[in-house]
Amino acid sequence: MKREHVKGTRESLSSNSAFDRWWSTYPRREGKIAARKAYDRIVGKGTATADELQAGAERYAEARGGQDPQFTKMPTTWLNGGCWADEPAPVRPGGLNGAGRSGGFSALAYVAERIADDE
Repeated sequence: MKREHVKGTRESLSSNSAFDRWWSTYPRREGKIAARKAYDRIVGKGTATADELQAGAERYAEARGGQDPQFTKMPTTWLNGGCWADEPAPVRPGGLNGAGRSGGFSALAYVAERIADDE
């Protein structure tokens, strides 16, 4: 019995697709089926290109690096919210915060500065 390939079915999707690349980049991997539907809808309607979604996911993954993953947006929320078009958060001067990223307050950096001032 021959299976028909219907748009959107598992059989018609390439394992090396742009979605798979995006999925492997996105910093939180939950709700893959819903994310694929949102991704296909966005690209299919021309709202964004696969390259735009990929670049946005790369920026978001970089911004979320070292932060509590519970506050990382679910993939479908990120897609449906048009977050690929968000501008990257500005890097604030002032040392390293607790996650080892630039910006914010770090008690360790504060103490190190005080020790250096005393020497």
